[in-house]
Parts: sequence; C-alpha cells; structure tokens
Amino acid sequence: RFLVSVKSTASAGQSATITARLTYLTSIYATCSISVVEQSKDDHTVLIYMCGADLESENQLATGDIQEILKVSGQPDDVNIVIETGGAKSWASTYGISSTYLERYHVENKSLVRDDQLTYASMGLSSTLQSFIEYGLNNYPAERTGLVFWNHGGGLRGVCYDEKKNDDVLKNSEIRSAVSGALSNCGMSGQKLEWVGYDACLMAVQDIAVTNAEYFNYMIAS
Repeated sequence: RFLVSVKSTASAGQSATITARLTYLTSIYATCSISVVEQSKDDHTVLIYMCGADLESENQLATGDIQEILKVSGQPDDVNIVIETGGAKSWASTYGISSTYLERYHVENKSLVRDDQLTYASMGLSSTLQSFIEYGLNNYPAERTGLVFWNHGGGLRGVCYDEKKNDDVLKNSEIRSAVSGALSNCGMSGQKLEWVGYDACLMAVQDIAVTNAEYFNYMIAS
C-alpha cells in the first residue's frame, strides 16, 4: 500500500486523471480518474492556543476552562472549536492531556477528541503558532476563523509563557510573523482572519491593536 500525493490544475467541476508508475518498472502502472469538487466550508472555526503554564500546573485553570467549553449545549454543526495544548509542566488527569507532547483536539458532542500528538516545541515560538494556524485553516476550513490566546499576558512584551521552556514568550512580532506565514502557506495572502481574542491579562494595548489590524478584522482583549 502506498500513499501518493499529487497536484492538478483541474478546478471544481472538472476531472483529473492520475497515473502512478513504478520508477524502475515503467511498464507497471495504474490509472484512475477523479472528479474535482469544491471543498465546503463551515461557518466558523475557533482556534484556541492554550498554553497552560503555571495556571494549569498549579491550579488546573486550563482544564477548568475546557470543562466550561464542554458544558455548552447546542454547538452548531457548522462551528468548530479546535484546541492546541502545551506549555505546562503538568496537566490535570481529567482529559488525559499530556505534558510531554503538544496535542490538538476538537470539541464534538460535549467531548474533547484528540486529533494529533506532536513532538514538543515551545509555545513561545512563532513556528509553533504558525503550524497550529495552518492546521486549523487546512483541516477545519470556515468562512470565519477566530484565534484565541490562552495564558498570561504581558502587554507589549507578549503572551503565552511556556513554563517548560523557561517562560519563553510569544512576542507580538512573532504573532505577526506566524499569522502572515500561515495565510501565505494556505493560499490566503492578502486576506484576514476574522478576529483575535486574548484570554490573558494586559493585552488591550493600542500598539498591539494596530499590529493586529493587518491580519484580523476584530480584536478582543482585556
């Protein structure tokens, strides 16, 4: 069994023919025809970048917020809630969240469903955030995508302090770089995400709002 990745210039409503041929035995090949359809989008995706830090390891506050999310009734079928966890030396055992890996989850029927488990990297790195945004845009496409930062906030110093990596902080310039890179890699250059929200202190700063205005339509902060 082989996994074959191909690219085609066919657009929605057209057909594309794919041929797989052995490199050294070119007479052995297989051909199939596929119909190209436009990928449907949900109405809204909420991406939560949940850097637990001491808020979780000492007081289980991140787990508490997840519990609150899972209590909400009537989540529409076209609204996705996607969470990346990390940044804490330990997590409550409630949902089996690991402190060894970065993990990605989505909310479904009031349950937390693990989608992926990744080699650990600091949540204070631009590359870690960019990877999560790209994951959300590619796997949970929606007409509107919002991004929440969950952790401590330090105003112009940044947000999301990873206690596993000596409190490495995600600087505002790194957020800008991550969002810009994700939009570019997902074929959305020149577009914006719908909103950015800070579940963190001290982030309602004019300079931060000006920086975010290039990549988000709205900003929610305290």
